[in-house]
Amino acid sequence: MSRHQFMSSHGQFQMHILDDITMIKQLGVSAILTQSIHVGGAPDGNYVHGFLERGGPLFWTLSEIQSHRTYIDPSKIQLYYSSKMDTDHGQNIWQPMKRLSDGTYKHTTRWPNVLNAMFSIYPLLTYRSFDRATIMFKHMVFTGLPYRRSPCWGIHQEPKRLLSYYPFNIEEYRRAYLTFSEWILNNFELPSKFELTPIQKKLQESHKSEQIPICYEQCDQNQPLSTSSTETTFTGEYIAVLNRAGIGRRELINADELVQALLQAFPDHTNPYLRVWPKQFDFNDDLYETARMTRSIRVLIGVHGAGLSNTIFMRPGAVVYEITPPGCRILTFFYKRWVEVFNLQHALWSPGDKGDVCIHEGSIRVNVDEVVSDVINLIQNENRYRSGYLARALDIIRKE
Repeated sequence: MSRHQFMSSHGQFQMHILDDITMIKQLGVSAILTQSIHVGGAPDGNYVHGFLERGGPLFWTLSEIQSHRTYIDPSKIQLYYSSKMDTDHGQNIWQPMKRLSDGTYKHTTRWPNVLNAMFSIYPLLTYRSFDRATIMFKHMVFTGLPYRRSPCWGIHQEPKRLLSYYPFNIEEYRRAYLTFSEWILNNFELPSKFELTPIQKKLQESHKSEQIPICYEQCDQNQPLSTSSTETTFTGEYIAVLNRAGIGRRELINADELVQALLQAFPDHTNPYLRVWPKQFDFNDDLYETARMTRSIRVLIGVHGAGLSNTIFMRPGAVVYEITPPGCRILTFFYKRWVEVFNLQHALWSPGDKGDVCIHEGSIRVNVDEVVSDVINLIQNENRYRSGYLARALDIIRKE
């Protein structure tokens, strides 16, 4: 914009460029920080917006620095949030930051602290860290103008989020987010999304196919359910019903009924290849456990919401079964696009639109028979598609 005004990814950033020692003496500089800093805005406290839409582009930028002609070690970049933390994202509604005694900051929720530690070995700085002291920075890294590195859903027709940008083609997003998720899994010392489960390795070695009994309606509805094997010894994958139980917002009212119907439809609950998670499932604030569990989910059924962001850790070819609130089928563009980026399959159940009104936070009761029937069909077809999704994802991530 000018010599003293620049645009970071989160808005205007003002600084003074000092040319000679006289100016430095006049300002009374308190410190000179030689560490390179990355200037940007803080992540939104909403998991999907903070994790995918802020964390992803930040990772891309710091990764690219490794190949810059001057080479900067990404882990040694100091992260600096230029925006006003108390008013970001809705007048302190998220309360995202806490000031520490040394003037640095930490996030108030666990997942951004864990992610921040992966990005940088240094404590987080904000414009308030220096108590109005004049500080000199030797090097700064910017992500560019607003929306230049934007979330993949780009053009969206929801009135409050009408954004007319779409800077990258879909293959670049796929490569970026595949690498982002692999980087996180590697930091956690978890297996790659491309690595076969132990049971899949045995199948490959023996040249055999999965055997997944499916039984619905025709089976004895009163037969006992076998749940003798524990999750800790299981080496296969899950069908899981994701739900915000008791929240009252975008909650699946009859989630227990759906889980029981799925247990009935897939009656072998010790199946070494695929089984139903035996209760309602929800992610917590522990990013490690979230990544570990999500990687073992083959079919994730859940209402449109932030929890579906964790599909980034699902193995290529797995199925995301999205349920939308009444009148909100327009919202499916959001996760359908993410699913496309993550190399997953997408399915949808909607209660139908009621006029033009989207009941965005409404609770939902699904038709259990319809959902179970869909899941059966998806499982029956999923196996034939999976190898193709894995091959395509590997080609994308290996491409120079």
